[in-house]
Amino acid sequence: MRETFRGASVCIVIGLIAGSVSRLLKSSYLSSFLEANLILLLIALLAINTTTISVVMTKLRELSAKPGGFKKTTEEMKWSIIEQVALIVASILFLMAKKSTVILGHVPYADFALEVLLLSIFFFLIHILYDTANCVFELMDFEESKK
Repeated sequence: MRETFRGASVCIVIGLIAGSVSRLLKSSYLSSFLEANLILLLIALLAINTTTISVVMTKLRELSAKPGGFKKTTEEMKWSIIEQVALIVASILFLMAKKSTVILGHVPYADFALEVLLLSIFFFLIHILYDTANCVFELMDFEESKK
């Protein structure tokens, strides 16, 4: 859990930096890109990660001498799926808020804050993808060391 908050915090800082640079350059590319593609990217990467996790879990089951030998790993992988579903829901809510004239008209800097949050979600998504890929490489290294 602590690792999740640390990763999320780093992603928020990166999102803040990227959003600030985008504003400084007066570029709407990141905002337009996220508005058009973020939900699709989140759903596609959820599908990819779910498939990868199922392959990894199958391999771990083959390697495990006792049932439930990788309980902590299983819990972490379930947590990863829950995180991704939560990111999809949060993205939908933030994108709706970003187009809300009520919120944008009454909350100072709401557009910038929402852009930073959407960028943070995008970077956290990349972090989850990296974490899943890293798991695959560690499993491959483990198999190589057993030979």
